[in-house]
Amino acid sequence: MTSIPEKLANCIGLPDLAAMDDEEFRGDFTVASFIGLSDGDIYAAHRPYEGEQAERYGESAYSQGSVAKAMLKAAIEQGVAPGLLRAYQSEVARLALSSGMLPDASSAVHIGAEALLVDGNLFGLEQKDERRVLDLTACSHVGRSMIEDQVSMLAQDQLPFRYLPIGRTHFTDNLLFNSYNYHSDSDDLARFMVDNKFYVGREDGLPNAVDVFLAGQKALGGTPVIDIMMATQTEHASREGLLHAIGLAPQLLVDGGMLILRAPVEPVRGGLTIGELSDTAFAAGFKEETAIRHDSQDPDIVTTYITGKPASLAFTSVVLTNA
Repeated sequence: MTSIPEKLANCIGLPDLAAMDDEEFRGDFTVASFIGLSDGDIYAAHRPYEGEQAERYGESAYSQGSVAKAMLKAAIEQGVAPGLLRAYQSEVARLALSSGMLPDASSAVHIGAEALLVDGNLFGLEQKDERRVLDLTACSHVGRSMIEDQVSMLAQDQLPFRYLPIGRTHFTDNLLFNSYNYHSDSDDLARFMVDNKFYVGREDGLPNAVDVFLAGQKALGGTPVIDIMMATQTEHASREGLLHAIGLAPQLLVDGGMLILRAPVEPVRGGLTIGELSDTAFAAGFKEETAIRHDSQDPDIVTTYITGKPASLAFTSVVLTNA
């Protein structure tokens, strides 16, 4: 009978790993899988590895090895379909939440009932019975921060915004969904948020998810329903998919709706720059003269880990209003 480790090794295209023992599977393989599935959000160093072990798990960090890279690639390309790879992503998400491996949630954007913060800049929000927030670049850091904002609103007896994150793996959606229960004494909060459509996650990434959303909007009469659309973690979406989605923003946002863009000034690890994002938004019809910009410095955790020296990246946020 084929073992689960062997099946997983074949799923991710690394058949040479099929013979790994249980200790390796539950140890380095699981940690490397988590690092890969975090899609660049988490960095984990380890003692120096050599030879085959270094090839699989990196010389000094799991993200350098073949397992982390292959797991993410497989999850994006085939991990949404029911089966072992999808089930394994759920298990890794559960372990990540229960083991304390995740750092604190963080986001440059915070949303309340009457105000929006972007890089510490305050924007007033119109009072509404419900508000929909479409996150084009959902990830574990920003998504959990959005969920914390929702839970804070619930604690103040306020109706939370409806959070619609577009991720590109089942791992991200499963981790965010189950994050709700870590803010509650029961296991019912996640189910409540999903059943009442305060959380509507997508796992199929861009451009597919936004095209499906727009098609559904047109089928219901074409009236836009999104109040806030955000793209703040450009490395979590394909370049073409994200630019396509931003080009559709005027069709998706309500009148007066806000598009929040945030990205490095210079390219980092293959992600889009703020210039590329904002130019696409202006070409789609947003007015450059009404753009509100803010420059900031963010710590570059990966660079800090690799060099041992603190480093920072120049970021710019751009807030645009759909008129």
